[in-house]
Amino acid sequence: MKRLWAAAAFAVIVAIICSIGIYCVNSYSKGLISRLDMASDAAKSGDLTKATALSQQAEDYWISAEKVLGLFVSHNEISQIGVSISKLPSLIENGDKALFLAELSSAKIQIIHTTKMEIPIDIN
Repeated sequence: MKRLWAAAAFAVIVAIICSIGIYCVNSYSKGLISRLDMASDAAKSGDLTKATALSQQAEDYWISAEKVLGLFVSHNEISQIGVSISKLPSLIENGDKALFLAELSSAKIQIIHTTKMEIPIDIN
């Protein structure tokens, strides 16, 4: 009987940890995507100074987020997203708006894909 209770307790602990992981991934993804959207809007409107500042904020946010996300998400995916986000400030500072928007779009797609892959559904 004790083994049954231990197994049930272990299952509850695993479910709680998984729920925390899903919440963290979703929360950080939403925060990062909103920052990237603001940077994209600023670049599209021609305000490159604001776009530079917002892309730097997104990079800073990503640096803090990847410490937590590393517990729940594949390190390869985190690395790919980090590379895309780290390129953004320098691209917009150099005035390469088209490449900035392309890299930003790529980062957003990677983030959305990573978030969807963390949701426990039958496809995953």
